[in-house]
Amino acid sequence: MIVVVLIGVTYALVLSNFNTKKKVHILKVSNIKESLLPFWSKGKRIDFYLYHNCQKSAIFINEDYQEELEADIKLSEFDKIEVYKPDYRGEATKVEFTPVMIEKKLQKVCYKYTLFPNGSNSSYILKKKKAYYIFYPYFQDVNSSEDLSEAMDLLQHKSYKGVTQDEVND
Repeated sequence: MIVVVLIGVTYALVLSNFNTKKKVHILKVSNIKESLLPFWSKGKRIDFYLYHNCQKSAIFINEDYQEELEADIKLSEFDKIEVYKPDYRGEATKVEFTPVMIEKKLQKVCYKYTLFPNGSNSSYILKKKKAYYIFYPYFQDVNSSEDLSEAMDLLQHKSYKGVTQDEVND
């Protein structure tokens, strides 16, 4: 009986070492950065992609696909999202992400988030349902707005908590 127990314990330990996938828990749109930070260190670039109609995810570190990192995400958080960035005139322009090679196949990307080597991150506005989430480039929390033009002003620092740049200058 002792031999059977020892074989069972040994078997369990060996099998647990074969499951080496680490999970990246992304519970909400607004916690993407916090979810990726444990895998980031200075000098590394982390890219998080959603592809296949936002139903699959991939994580790259320094442009290398990480098979052992699996995103544990709530896919409904990314259902029917739109991403905007300011164009050269400062107006909102919908972002079309560049396709990426994942597992030797070119995949159409519906969402991408990047943590850069210097600690900055992707900067844009993400529309989900009726809310606009503002992702600032440096060390600021994600903000939100119910209006795209207000979100653009916040992203470009033309307003801060409802105060416009013109009102500050007066």
